[in-house]
Amino acid sequence: MTYQEFCSSFLTRLTEKKALGVKPGEIQFYPEGLSDGDEGYDERFVRETNLRYNQTESGVLIGDYVTVTKTKSEKLSQVSRFSLEELYDRQEEEGWDSVWRYVQGSIKAAGEMLETGVLEQMQNYELIRDKLLIRPIYFSDCRRELKEYVYERYGDVALVLYLTVYDGENGLGTIKVPRTTVDGWRLPRKRVWEDAMLNTYVTAPPRLYLDPMDCVGAPYEKGEFMSENSGIQMLSPERAPLLTTTRKLNGAIAMFYPGVKERLAKLSGGSYYVAFTSVHEACIHPAGSILPIRILRSLKHLNRTCGEEERLSQKVFFYNAENGSFKTVEF
Repeated sequence: MTYQEFCSSFLTRLTEKKALGVKPGEIQFYPEGLSDGDEGYDERFVRETNLRYNQTESGVLIGDYVTVTKTKSEKLSQVSRFSLEELYDRQEEEGWDSVWRYVQGSIKAAGEMLETGVLEQMQNYELIRDKLLIRPIYFSDCRRELKEYVYERYGDVALVLYLTVYDGENGLGTIKVPRTTVDGWRLPRKRVWEDAMLNTYVTAPPRLYLDPMDCVGAPYEKGEFMSENSGIQMLSPERAPLLTTTRKLNGAIAMFYPGVKERLAKLSGGSYYVAFTSVHEACIHPAGSILPIRILRSLKHLNRTCGEEERLSQKVFFYNAENGSFKTVEF
């Protein structure tokens, strides 16, 4: 069976198999090459899918995908996304039964999350894996509390593992994942962390605004800098661009996304300083453009004038392009 024959058969049988309970109106097919201007184009879906499956942010879809959307109410739905190429490989290696078991399991998990909610499913890693994310917080304010949770520390910045409880019109609701829960999954801590970081990257890709005011009401694609054909190819030493994410909320996490530090070094022409001006953003200063003590003074003044809930760090960080280290600057 060719790949095209598989795709045609899969889409037809998806609604015919009663055990799946899939209705025609719940299916959406996204063909490879889908781009701006095409019917059914959804830029956010395309970019998030490319990030999750191909580790690249692009406005042109790479690969064929099918989604099945289960809806409980006007504001509550759960989407199952399938790569047709992955399903084809599964069919070639293990047969159609394996494909349907996989699809049924994914759809069933989505349904269970709709009916019972995320919190009740915390012990089942496969059900809540896509709901995990990483948030940055000021370590000194949560030093004792964090003993019960999973985190990584960089100077006075802590990156903490969270679970998304809701994400919609009412905003983003998250809770820290207890260390005992993570231990109960019996999985390598590295895998859990990488899954959560990928989810965070996919739902909030990094953005770099050369003028901080550019982030106000910015369209989704503005400030994209990670691709080689990005409109941002060099940083001026006279300006301190703002690093955040498309969502802006907790956007300082972008500094810790895979490949971001290295890309910023290339744009900066080498090493650079970082000031986390809030949990939502960071300012980038190419080395040699300003004395680090001046960055520190400005940062401390900003932290005094802004609320404590916005504060992320009292330190200036330095990325050394020669050895790849990222450390606080000692004065």
